[in-house]
Amino acid sequence: MKTIYIHIGDAKTGSSTIQRFLTINREYNLGLGVDYVNVGLLASEGIAQHKLAFSINNDTKRYHKEKNQLYGSLTRHIINSKSNKYIISSEGFCSLRTIEEIKDLKEQLPNNVEIKIIAYLRCADKWIESWYSQVVKNFPFTQAKFSDFLKRNQDPAYNVILKYAQVFGNQNVIVRAFDKRSFYQNSLIDDVCKIIGIDALKNSEVDDENISPDVHCIELLRVLNEKLIINNSERVTLYQQIIKSYKNTKDKSFFSEEERENIRLKYKVQINEIEKNVILKEGALRLLYD
Repeated sequence: MKTIYIHIGDAKTGSSTIQRFLTINREYNLGLGVDYVNVGLLASEGIAQHKLAFSINNDTKRYHKEKNQLYGSLTRHIINSKSNKYIISSEGFCSLRTIEEIKDLKEQLPNNVEIKIIAYLRCADKWIESWYSQVVKNFPFTQAKFSDFLKRNQDPAYNVILKYAQVFGNQNVIVRAFDKRSFYQNSLIDDVCKIIGIDALKNSEVDDENISPDVHCIELLRVLNEKLIINNSERVTLYQQIIKSYKNTKDKSFFSEEERENIRLKYKVQINEIEKNVILKEGALRLLYD
């Protein structure tokens, strides 16, 4: 039976690194019977199947008119292909926050294939810090200070994983802690390849994408979001230059140690529920709360 692996993120867990590796090695892996499908890319040179997620997400309805065409193309591709394994990757799948959306995803996928969901989860405190950095240095270029941003209840996708397990079955949801200590051979790429079953690797060393600058640099960019009036393209180029030339000190954190501990305790119940009901192993995600 053919198998589709759907890598859903979460955001800020090395997804761009995984997608870039799979794109660079698409032809090589195809020779191994593993197809990183070309359906649903946002652009001809895109590296992720974001349209497949956006066409289902209730918050991106402008893509909904493409859903039938996209999933029809995906089904035809899989039926006609000689490969046995297929990979789809988009952090957008973690933005499907309702059971109805996830059920819709399942209904759109081809019949008579096995579906495996792959998710990496990050410590809640580090996820929040990294997400804040992302929305400062990239669109929507927030002007909000971190304390105000935090009040908006930014959450990692722990509850989403439980919903995916409810729809696809816990035996079909593979969850990993986004921590080098938990990766196979201490490598995110090697870990993904082991899950999928790629035995021979080519060009597995891929530079990390979307590395967060330190607190001082992010605050500088936030102030520029307030004061500097330029278009988004110019802003991205400028910020990339600033980040590249900025010397990170790491002498300051968005959270105090007490705040960090409280954040981890806040989400520990959700993580324990994933351990109990999805992974079926106590302490499997201990790195996310210890």
